[in-house]
Amino acid sequence: KPADTGPSPAALAAAKPGFDDSSWQQCVLPGTWSRFGQDWASQDGEAVFRRTITVSAGLAARPELVLELGPIDDVDTVWVNGVEVGRTSTDQPEFWKRPRIYRIPPGVLKAGPNLIVIRALDLFADGQVGETPQGFRLRAPLPPRADGWYHPDEEKRHEVADDPHRYYRW
Repeated sequence: KPADTGPSPAALAAAKPGFDDSSWQQCVLPGTWSRFGQDWASQDGEAVFRRTITVSAGLAARPELVLELGPIDDVDTVWVNGVEVGRTSTDQPEFWKRPRIYRIPPGVLKAGPNLIVIRALDLFADGQVGETPQGFRLRAPLPPRADGWYHPDEEKRHEVADDPHRYYRW
């Protein structure tokens, strides 16, 4: 299996808040490499996506937040305001389809504009960032369930994971 040698110097430079991306093309995410142009679909390699979001003072003041990006095919590194908040690499099971859920440490987000940078590395076939627009979100972490039946991340993978009408006696 191919290894990820880490972000290129160009990707590391693009992860910094002061980087000038004014000459970059616009794109719509989520999407596959093939949506970005014909040459993209046949090429594996690195791509960097930058987006500025506005965060309210109340949200920025929360002690911890989670950034959800959906699956990224194949591996990735994600920064918020120049701080690395997560990465998924080839040493993790099913890395190419694993939803990305990264905790943002306290103090990284600020009220007002905040920069999110995704460095995606496609190793096989057509790459992809996310699946649905609803999959991109910033939220408070889910508390652990009191009954201990399901881990919060497991509940997210199964829409009916905690539907009481699915319990049976046998």
